[in-house]
Amino acid sequence: MMCRRSFPADQPLHQKGQCGDSKCIHLKICGVRGLPGNQYGTHTYELDRWQLKDGRLLSTTCKRDLEESDFVCVMIRNDNFKNLVDNTHCFSAAAFEMGA
Repeated sequence: MMCRRSFPADQPLHQKGQCGDSKCIHLKICGVRGLPGNQYGTHTYELDRWQLKDGRLLSTTCKRDLEESDFVCVMIRNDNFKNLVDNTHCFSAAAFEMGA
């Protein structure tokens, strides 16, 4: 997921302050485009999927399928992220079977 502290201040899900996580995504470089702040497959916080409630970020029920706007990398297109999601599901299922 994107670092909420890297959002513009006027974005509703922006988190104030400086990020102190040394492993945060905002320090990563995209291997596809070479741009800082994300990697291939990094999700963003779309307002129809996330909400702030009592200062906490909560996921909401969203009826729409994942689409390009849910990802940071501009190289992800409808055909790419379908494969990305399918691969993630396969990896998760395999990890579950192995007891990880």
